[in-house]
Amino acid sequence: MYPAQILMATAAAGKNDLTLVVMVFICLALLAALLLRNGVLSRQRRLLRESEEALRVSEEQYRIAMRHSNLNVFRFDVNNRTAYVDDNLAKKYMLPYELTCVPDSLILAGMIHRESVDDFDGFFARMKNGEATGDCVVRINDPDNIYKQIWYRFEYTLVENDASRYAIIIYDDYTQKRENLLANKRLEREIEMLDLKRVQVLEYNLTLDSCLSARGDLLEMDMSGDMPLNQRVEQWARHNIHRDDVLSYIAFVRRDRLLTEFGDGVREQCIDFRAFLSSKEDYHWIRLTVHLQIYPGSDDVIMFAVYRDIHEVKTEELALRALSEEDPLTGVYNRMTFERRVRGILDGGGRLNHALIMIDMDGFKNVNDTFGHAAGDRVLINAANSIRSMLRGGDLVGRIGGDEFMVLLRDIPKEDVARKRAQLLNEMLHSFIGDGVSVSASLGIAIYPRDGSSFESLYYSADMAVYHAKHHGRNRCAFYTDSMKNDTALIEPTPIERFASEGDMSDVQKRQVEQILQENEMLLARQEEDDRYRIVIEKLGIATFEWDEINNRFSSSALFEQFTLSEQSGRVLFEDDVDVKGVHPDDVATFTDGFIRKFLRGKGVESADVRLRLKTGEYVPCRLRAIVIKDDMHRIVRMIGVIARDDNYAVKMNKEV
Repeated sequence: MYPAQILMATAAAGKNDLTLVVMVFICLALLAALLLRNGVLSRQRRLLRESEEALRVSEEQYRIAMRHSNLNVFRFDVNNRTAYVDDNLAKKYMLPYELTCVPDSLILAGMIHRESVDDFDGFFARMKNGEATGDCVVRINDPDNIYKQIWYRFEYTLVENDASRYAIIIYDDYTQKRENLLANKRLEREIEMLDLKRVQVLEYNLTLDSCLSARGDLLEMDMSGDMPLNQRVEQWARHNIHRDDVLSYIAFVRRDRLLTEFGDGVREQCIDFRAFLSSKEDYHWIRLTVHLQIYPGSDDVIMFAVYRDIHEVKTEELALRALSEEDPLTGVYNRMTFERRVRGILDGGGRLNHALIMIDMDGFKNVNDTFGHAAGDRVLINAANSIRSMLRGGDLVGRIGGDEFMVLLRDIPKEDVARKRAQLLNEMLHSFIGDGVSVSASLGIAIYPRDGSSFESLYYSADMAVYHAKHHGRNRCAFYTDSMKNDTALIEPTPIERFASEGDMSDVQKRQVEQILQENEMLLARQEEDDRYRIVIEKLGIATFEWDEINNRFSSSALFEQFTLSEQSGRVLFEDDVDVKGVHPDDVATFTDGFIRKFLRGKGVESADVRLRLKTGEYVPCRLRAIVIKDDMHRIVRMIGVIARDDNYAVKMNKEV
């Protein structure tokens, strides 16, 4: 082979090797690129998984936060006008989870109340116009109650990128907050219209126990410093309020009581009391109206206390009331007025409950016996003032007997309101008079309509409950239960049985008894026998007096007051040492030996015909009857005396003469 051929072959072989080298290099480069791409993809997938996990955790934390803050959230695609609603909105208003044509579809479906349509439409228009944030408050139609007002507050944040534009919308039930805000605004407007020379206005944060502001010139009140409300109230009251009103005022304005009342749903209360004005000239009647509200933008309870001078109006009101409706001693309703007003309320119906509370003072007789009737009157007056101070504007209080009161709590949201009010009355009515004598109160509570739908049935239930309270320790309250019917079942025999079984009634009286029982059949069916007995004897014009052995309490009817015997009271009327000056001298032996002593030694009932002296000075013929009531242990429970004017006795005496 020639050298030239060798050179050409060598060159060809070299060219093939170069091509091979280039190809190998390209393959290696492609392999390296592939490996690099896979590494990048793997890293991206790992980062994506980590981001997804972080997003999942973040979303879960967000959902938990929303649940605890009572907020709800959903997403809205601005370009497509599509809302991806949450479970709360979808289930409550039966909406699809993917809702198109928003807001028009919600408006056409009737979800938005007509007064809020423009605001709701403008809310979404601001998103479309590219405003970064926005909010609105709209009224929503309740699917279950078209008359109920529900308000929602919506707030959005706009999120935009090159491909899409959407909004995160947060919403919550704004109904209560709106009501609180409107109430605050109304109250502020009312306060601004007041003449501050004639009023005093305090704004107080009860939650923080801090005074926010004090306005007005009516009273001298120093609200500066950090003194707690209870201490501040007591200090001011001791120097500026009439002594008869001090305790009730202090109890009314106690911070803990006001917070408790707010928790029970009470938003407004008032109390009337006598206090010095800034001039210190004399006491004036002042009305304190307390408004309890939530402070806007927080959960703090705020008290607006408005003091007004009502002296002229109150004085005139008291004078007019005293002439018509008031109990002359205590100033509360008399029995007739109280009963009439309660009947009117019950006849009006209503869906809410009422509570009838019977209040029986414990130890009142000891006050009269130890300190005299003037002291007893003062106890009753203070008790009435204390009871009245605990009532709201529409509640009623009346004096129904010597030391008995009744209260009607109207429209209570739940039974616990009556329980707390009764416990507070127990505390306020318990006081020490002196010389070891104290008074307290036993309370019986009946709830309308559970324990009765009429005044008679409620009265019966409350009476049974107060009987239970007195026989289980006194100075306590008791709610009526059906089991209380057995509390008095052991007392035998009943007065009506005693009265009806006596054979010495005239034919006229027997016919009268029968007629009265028929006329009062509906009422008598709901009452115990002793109550029926009182009805009968009152209709017959018969005087009664009674000694309660268990409670050491004496009571009598108005007709008994016409006799001289009424100048003494208590158990002595049934004992040997009774003062007989009210008995005709010729009938004293019959009265003491033939009536009192036989009664004490007898089987529980005794009768006698004697002449008794009226307070006018004349003697009238009467039929006397005494009845003793015992329990199953043969212990005396009560002793009842009956005096009936007896014209037949006068005829008989004339015949004997």
